[in-house]
Amino acid sequence: MGTSLLCFVLAAALRLNHAVIQAINYLLYPLQLALLWPFFCGGRILFAEDHSVLTPDLLTALRHSTGQTLNSLGQANCHALTLWLLVAGLSFPLLYLVSRFWMGRLAVPKARISAVSPLSTADSSTAIQRGPMLDMTE
Repeated sequence: MGTSLLCFVLAAALRLNHAVIQAINYLLYPLQLALLWPFFCGGRILFAEDHSVLTPDLLTALRHSTGQTLNSLGQANCHALTLWLLVAGLSFPLLYLVSRFWMGRLAVPKARISAVSPLSTADSSTAIQRGPMLDMTE
């Protein structure tokens, strides 16, 4: 729900196609799940935590001390989010430059677009100067 809402807001703000943005979001969902564990472990290492909260006996810990376990899970989530912000912040400039390079190579030059366009300005001005093709006034 959170990523869908975020994608909707960003698509609306940037005037992007909502269906395409949501499709990409859903296609990347398995990647999000696959990266949960590495970011939780990396956040634990980043903040020098001595033990992992995500253990097989997590459900048992939730039954015996719910508040403390939820506090530990929230702290682990904050650590993982901090690591994600660092990784995203450092990788964004690189991803931007790479995507800009490839989009520039895939772009059609402006001269080619105007030559191919059926409604270029040269065609429309000559059509106006020629007048009607068939004169029905006679």
